[in-house]
Amino acid sequence: MTTANLSDKALEKFAAISKRDPRSIGDAHNMSARSLERRAFSTGLAGVDRVIGDWGGVPRGRFSQFYGESASGKSTLAYHVIAEAQKTTRAVLIDYEYTFEEEYARALGVDTDALTLIQPLTAEEGVEAMQDLAQVTDWGLIVVDSVGAMNPAKLYEYEVNKSLPAARARLIKDMFMRLNPLIARNEIAWLGINHLASTLKLDGGGNPIMIPSGGQAMKYYCTLNVKLFKSARPNTEDGTKDSDAVSSNVTATIEKNKLGRSYRKAELELEFMKGFDRVKDLIATAKDLGVIEMTGSNFNIDGKKINGKEKFSDFLWSHPAITRKLYADTILAVRAEALAERKAAIASRMTVNELFAAD
Repeated sequence: MTTANLSDKALEKFAAISKRDPRSIGDAHNMSARSLERRAFSTGLAGVDRVIGDWGGVPRGRFSQFYGESASGKSTLAYHVIAEAQKTTRAVLIDYEYTFEEEYARALGVDTDALTLIQPLTAEEGVEAMQDLAQVTDWGLIVVDSVGAMNPAKLYEYEVNKSLPAARARLIKDMFMRLNPLIARNEIAWLGINHLASTLKLDGGGNPIMIPSGGQAMKYYCTLNVKLFKSARPNTEDGTKDSDAVSSNVTATIEKNKLGRSYRKAELELEFMKGFDRVKDLIATAKDLGVIEMTGSNFNIDGKKINGKEKFSDFLWSHPAITRKLYADTILAVRAEALAERKAAIASRMTVNELFAAD
């Protein structure tokens, strides 16, 4: 973008609108700390932050979406994000489903006393509340649970067996159009929890194709789309009866990522009534990044050698200070990896531009 012919007054006006100096736009060679600043809320899971890439979490000033089948950990992962966001800002939960579990959220680290909970009757009430919240910078995170439960007011005026085709989709599109400039200018992270709905189209096996509810606007407006898929068979203590299930394996796939690589995956374990196992996720990520020194099957940490993942997991649970330090070191390694990838990508683009540049 060229700004050489703009007057100083025009530059000041443009900068006020865009919230940045237009003369710095396009300077890809200058990789300053400010240009690489991460404006996002961590998910609390090092593995998920890593696959998100340069953002390293749910980005501020953008729309994001967690979607998947039932019981795949969508709300649980959102609670983890709320807990991380509350360390630096205020968060609000728009609970359309009326299913907020205060005790469970508190167990995952959410400060329920500081959390603002809104339970609107209609979708319009919730959208109006979000508009009011997005007008100011007091709020850093807005979570909607869920998009599929945003029922327009007209729905309550019709008989039970009547339907309103695409009413929710039109309302959600209108919501994005209203919130988009407010969310961007005030750097608020908007996170929607969404379900999968069947369509009339069939896949190669004759099964209905499942897509997130809410229409096409969800796909286009969201910067980050994370799909959660749980394993067909749950984990049990003895590996036999499903009735004794204690957890399930969940795969988090980055389906869309505007400022990072898509289709990267993180393997997680969702413990029933406890949330995602952050310790196992930490061990896997730290090991993969080389933060933990390994000698065969031994984990070397704090001058100790611990054999096997289960014993090492127990060790971390019983040593919180060591666990916190390992988590901090792992997050630094995640950010360093993302920064290196971003620099390499920009350098590659500049090389291509120079290759095709006219003499």
